[in-house]
Amino acid sequence: MKKKYLYLLFNVTLFIVLLIIIKEKLLIKNAVLNSFSMWFNYLIPSIFPVIIIGKLLINNHFYEIINPSINKWFNQIFNFNGISLSLIIIGFIVGSPTAQIIYDDAYTKGLINKHTFDKLVITTSLINPFFFININTHLSLKIKIIFLVINLFLTIGLWLIIKIPTTSIYNNKYHSDNLIKIINSSFIIMINILGIIIFFNIILNLSNLLPNNIIKTIIISILEITSGINYLKTITNIKLRIILSIFLSSFLGLAINMQIKSIIKDQHLYNTHLITLIIKSLIITCIISMFT
Repeated sequence: MKKKYLYLLFNVTLFIVLLIIIKEKLLIKNAVLNSFSMWFNYLIPSIFPVIIIGKLLINNHFYEIINPSINKWFNQIFNFNGISLSLIIIGFIVGSPTAQIIYDDAYTKGLINKHTFDKLVITTSLINPFFFININTHLSLKIKIIFLVINLFLTIGLWLIIKIPTTSIYNNKYHSDNLIKIINSSFIIMINILGIIIFFNIILNLSNLLPNNIIKTIIISILEITSGINYLKTITNIKLRIILSIFLSSFLGLAINMQIKSIIKDQHLYNTHLITLIIKSLIITCIISMFT
């Protein structure tokens, strides 16, 4: 019975949102145009070539530059398999959701097994460090360094703590994609990202109709990381601004998490990833709040 009422409440809420969308056509139009502008001017130049290069690195055996003994030692310590060390190096540089795209590509090609793919998805969701430093202009260099270091060590701790049933199952589908195929598959990913950005920017713009209060602040700050961080810069309470900025930078925002969900597809795996990410984000936020 309770579930029935929840569905009813959800459907009524959607219907109300639909009516608001019909009424606020100009607001929705601006949200779509702003989304496309951000996608075209910022994400296409920064993410699209990175996805292509990441796929090309895997395609051209980038992982072979790492000494096999080092790779074997790393896999034994953290219970990984295959080319996990190479993927993690790339993932740390590009951040999420691009990292998950690279993990998925490696798994599809049979370069890591299911166990390693699941563990990487669950534990290794990180913000692009250069993006984090550039967008959080209101944070001190000290706070930024502490955040990146804590995030790194918590991620390493998760590699050691989280246990996933080991399996030797591979996809066994390794093939060398040509450049045209890589570009096509990468652009399809970018189109999916555009759709998610448009949806969340519409919700973000609709939330601006709410009166200013802590609820509105929290809603805006968890929807989309770029808009959320920019909105948080307007908060006068310095400690609250820092705490919310750190949580959002670790959690990555709902928009990026929806992009990750579209990549990994497995609902149970995504749920585990999300719970782990929220717990990690809360730990990082609590630790950094002690330095402010």
